[in-house]
Amino acid sequence: MWKYSNGLYDFIWAYKNGSQSWNWCAPNWLHIITKFGVPPITNFYKSLESFKVKSFFAEDGHWYSTNCPEWDPSFNAFHKSHAYEILGRMCHLLQDMAVPAHVHANSHAGQNGMYSDQ
Repeated sequence: MWKYSNGLYDFIWAYKNGSQSWNWCAPNWLHIITKFGVPPITNFYKSLESFKVKSFFAEDGHWYSTNCPEWDPSFNAFHKSHAYEILGRMCHLLQDMAVPAHVHANSHAGQNGMYSDQ
């Protein structure tokens, strides 16, 4: 919760189509996974700060650091919707604290798939 509210975590984005070209960031590289730094949720919501690309996982199977520019902070609708998504994650964590299996770190999933916690 603290990391979500203060932006002290990395957001990792994997691409559905297998790769994404970021020629403005790393010419001729295809990203399979991109790691973003995320600002504090209130700054993100107000579009005062934006995602910052920190590194990417390339086709050759290695992580590469990068100093890509921040996303354009004028994407207000995107920033607000993602801030709400982060807030939803925070609410989910608070809700999980009321489930004994989560609080006590008890396993509550079967080996052949998920089932209801008894």
